[in-house]
Amino acid sequence: MQSIIIFIITLGLFSYFLVYLNKRFSAGLHWKWLLLGYFSKILLGCLYGYIYLHYYGGDDTWYFNKGGAEEFDLLRTDPVGFFKPFNPIAAFERYEGWGKNWYYYLVDLEWSFITKPLGLFHIVSGGNYYINAVLFNFIQIWSALIFLKWVRKRFQVQGPWPFLLLCFFPPIAFWLSGIRGDGYLFLCMMLVIHAFDSLLTEFKKRSLCYLALGIVGVLIFRQQIMVLLAPALLVWYSVVRKNRLIGRTAVWVYGTLIALFILSSFLPPSYSIPLKIASLQNSYRQLHGKTILPLGQLDGSWVTYIKVLPQAFSNSFLRPFPWEAKGALQLFFSGSHLLFWFLLLFAVFRCRHQLLSLAKSPAIGSLLIFSVSLYLIIGFTVPYPGAIVRYIVPGMVFFYLWIRLVMFRPRNTN
Repeated sequence: MQSIIIFIITLGLFSYFLVYLNKRFSAGLHWKWLLLGYFSKILLGCLYGYIYLHYYGGDDTWYFNKGGAEEFDLLRTDPVGFFKPFNPIAAFERYEGWGKNWYYYLVDLEWSFITKPLGLFHIVSGGNYYINAVLFNFIQIWSALIFLKWVRKRFQVQGPWPFLLLCFFPPIAFWLSGIRGDGYLFLCMMLVIHAFDSLLTEFKKRSLCYLALGIVGVLIFRQQIMVLLAPALLVWYSVVRKNRLIGRTAVWVYGTLIALFILSSFLPPSYSIPLKIASLQNSYRQLHGKTILPLGQLDGSWVTYIKVLPQAFSNSFLRPFPWEAKGALQLFFSGSHLLFWFLLLFAVFRCRHQLLSLAKSPAIGSLLIFSVSLYLIIGFTVPYPGAIVRYIVPGMVFFYLWIRLVMFRPRNTN
């Protein structure tokens, strides 16, 4: 009963602060939609934790929640040590080699940015996962507000639907509501995209600061996303500022990257990009999962990537098929695939000309290229459907944005 009372009081206070801050943020969202979206994300976050605790014996989301309690104990006993992980000097003294130190420093920062706010909040929540979900989604819901503000500005659409897409649409909202790094990652991505788009129109120091903050955040929560996002932003920049065609620009940018990828396979192992991706695939293979999808072994040769490409595409865009799904979550994942292809085909038959026209716009076209590259790199490296479904969510958002804009014929597609 005490936890329920604390949950209700905490929910009320955070709801009040959210409504107040939203007025200053000027996203143009009515407070009723804002609170409905916030409550939806909290409900999905609680459902996420319940499912993974009672049906999967807990996973990283409960590991992070436990870490919040550990951080609270550290804050009480060693306040200086609580802030130590943010010190790069101490972090870079632990391992040999700059690259290894940098990697583990970012890993420590990811852990700290998720668990330390929970540690500070522990005095209220007592480590209760469901109360912590109120705090986590208070932070993460700003990705939906930034997304709403960007879509309205860029495509001049009306209504709250971009916000609702991230808060109510289960294939997206569910995976961004549990206590783990995915929600923070997408928040940082939206900072990058919104600030980058603003800088293309008008240079402002504030936008530059948001862009830098977002890039740092993406590097902390998943460095690979920044590697994939950077060339897409380069295409976007070239089309807008250099007045180039997006198709030709994309061919030049990604053709150059593919050429470098192939050439690097003939270099020593430390410089071979195919070998690094193969090593990443191997690290995922060492993990344990109840279901593993068929995925060929990559090596340092670029030829193996061509051989594995059909499996990579199938694993990230199609599988698991309904008859392969084991358990409710995999069936949910399979259903989200079917829904995506149904809506895409519906958009193709209903308004294929608008579909192609919008795909040629700088913003949507670049983000679609990013999404395809994200799906494929995950398909190449991750054989577990439970991990794939979380990792592809950023790309899924932009696919559904494209389909939604096409089906309702936006006035501005620049």
